[in-house]
Parts: sequence; structure tokens; C-alpha cells
Amino acid sequence: YNFLIGEVVPKTMDKENRVSDVWSDNLFVHIISNNQLYWHDESHGLAVYNEDRLEVNVAGDAMISFTGCAYGDTASIVPAITTGTITSESGQQFSGLGDGKDGQEVVFSYTGDATKIVFTVKASKEAYLHKLTVKNEVKLDNPDDKRIKVWDFSGVEESDASLYYNQI
Repeated sequence: YNFLIGEVVPKTMDKENRVSDVWSDNLFVHIISNNQLYWHDESHGLAVYNEDRLEVNVAGDAMISFTGCAYGDTASIVPAITTGTITSESGQQFSGLGDGKDGQEVVFSYTGDATKIVFTVKASKEAYLHKLTVKNEVKLDNPDDKRIKVWDFSGVEESDASLYYNQI
């Protein structure tokens, strides 16, 4: 979700037309604010404030990354979950990092079942988010099966089943 170009929060939701909440088109992301939410510009992206929330629906194990802006207030993003585990090796600060650090990512790794993860902004003033990326991990039918999946869309012809997992 590229906030710089007005994805999720359209450019029409500017400083003069703030909103309290907005959903992504696919309904996987819900952003909630105290009527302060707005698109700042193509250099900063989404303006967020203390206690704003980004609710992210994941299908199970996932990597969630926030690309921050160096020029907003110093701000962090804090996750809350009701199931599974979530960690971050890159810390939680996404904004106010200073010159040369624009676009740095804060990456969270979630392990567990499908759920909603609530990320809460902690900032004393206005902070900015460039992007939010959610990558759901693919779960294998049988993790011990090292065969290659193959499909045959023309004539139904099975490949060697010891090497290939036929999807016919």
C-alpha cells in the first residue's frame, strides 16, 4: 500500500479534508484516527498521529513492513495481537530518523493463524508513513514434500510423481 501516491488514503483526503477512518480496497487494511487522518504529499505520504491505528488482516504467517519518513516527528509503531507471536528485528521507530534515513523500513514477522494485527502509532506530533507492505507466507500442503508442483493445461499428462506434485 503506497501512501505516497494516494493508495488507501486518496490525495483528496488532504489537510483540509481529514477523516477518522478508511479501508483499503481489498478490505485487508483499516486505518483509524481521531479525525486527523490525511494524505500529506508525494514526499511524505500518510500523516499519522499518536494513537492512530492500522488494523492489518493476515491469512496466517506474514511479514508486515512499514516504510517511514525521516522528516516527521519521532514515532514508533507498536503491534498488538490476540493469537500467535510477533517480533521485529528492526525496532519500532519509523519516523523522525533524520537526513539520509528516509524510507527506512520497520519489519514485523508474525507467526500464527489468520488474525487481525493492530498497530498503534506512538508520537508526540505529526509523523509520516510512505508505505505499508503485507506479505502472507505460503503454507505448503505438506511441508515435507519437496516435489515441484506442475500443471498441464493442454492435454492431461502426468509427470513423474516421484519428482513432481501433479496439479491436474
